[in-house]
Amino acid sequence: MKFPIIVQQPRYQDESYNPNGLLEDNQLPPYQDVPGNSSDCNQSEHIEREPYLSPPDPAFSTRNFAASEVYTRFAKYSNNADALHSLINEQALYPPTYYVQIHGKHNETQQESDSKESQKEVTDFYFRINMTYLLGPRGSGEIQFLPDHKRGYRGTRFPSLKPKLSEWESRDALFEWCQKYVSDPAKIKSFTFTRKIQNHDTQKLYRIIRSAIEETRYRGQVFITFPVTNSKLIVYSPGKINEWRTKTWLRWIFYITFLWVLAWPTLIFLTSRYETVKCVFFYANTSDSSDPNRICKFQSEDDWFQSWKQTIKRAALTGVNIGEEGFLSDNYRTTTENMFRNTQELRSGDRPINEAHCFHGYDANVARFLGVYDWGGDN
Repeated sequence: MKFPIIVQQPRYQDESYNPNGLLEDNQLPPYQDVPGNSSDCNQSEHIEREPYLSPPDPAFSTRNFAASEVYTRFAKYSNNADALHSLINEQALYPPTYYVQIHGKHNETQQESDSKESQKEVTDFYFRINMTYLLGPRGSGEIQFLPDHKRGYRGTRFPSLKPKLSEWESRDALFEWCQKYVSDPAKIKSFTFTRKIQNHDTQKLYRIIRSAIEETRYRGQVFITFPVTNSKLIVYSPGKINEWRTKTWLRWIFYITFLWVLAWPTLIFLTSRYETVKCVFFYANTSDSSDPNRICKFQSEDDWFQSWKQTIKRAALTGVNIGEEGFLSDNYRTTTENMFRNTQELRSGDRPINEAHCFHGYDANVARFLGVYDWGGDN
């Protein structure tokens, strides 16, 4: 079984893209455990890993604080159906940016001068790994439209079953929805394009990543999440109201002053919303990771974990703290694997290397690396 590739040819070209930088390698600790056997997952075809490229920013675009949504008020997208059609086709080539985020922290009790105690939260490690490549190469998403039997925003203020595309219009559904949006006389309107990820077993991945952290004898609180950025692109019609709603600082003022209680219902009544188009990126053809006939786009959850297991443990043990500002590079991973193999050879006696020299620069953490004591617990 092969995954469908349904992306129409663009009619209008916008802006070029720029690749994001990666966190590169630095110091490297030794390791003591051996990777386990990975489970098999059939692949639809041999797919080479592409360099990570985030979706190109549309003209005059801004982002929300979490970078999950991109907004543009470029007038041409609201008055030219070809331009909007081309924009959506171009954006559909790119999957959402997909991470696993691993955060460990604990609480420390501090004695103050007046004999009182206070609690301080300490971050032990906080890093991300970019998993976007697991969703397949660019152009491997499937464009889908709001089904006729499902309520949704079809140029309406509230979810509705109407209007629907005719049988003739459905032959080029993307362009027809773009045309309906452009032709809508409403002064305040929006067109939303959504990216979705399906059939990735994040619960399984959560469990095995947590087990790797526990193998380091870490006793603090562990938070493993799967954040997604670039999951929505919203085209707003030009105008002051839509300009204000996309300004982050203005949004915060409304949140802090609770003016959103009045503003949001008003915007709902004023805005003609189109939310009829999405692009689905399949991690595999089924969500059941135990299915022997499962076909993955790139590799299974187990295979991915085995390739990153030592790197996750290294980053935790050395206290990598890059938060949401970057992610661990593949160079960091391969260097970790190479040193791990060298350390295994050293401990097996195959190489006449001074072990103390291998631990040089990690004096404070040697016992931790060797699994001698628990660490990261509240105190």
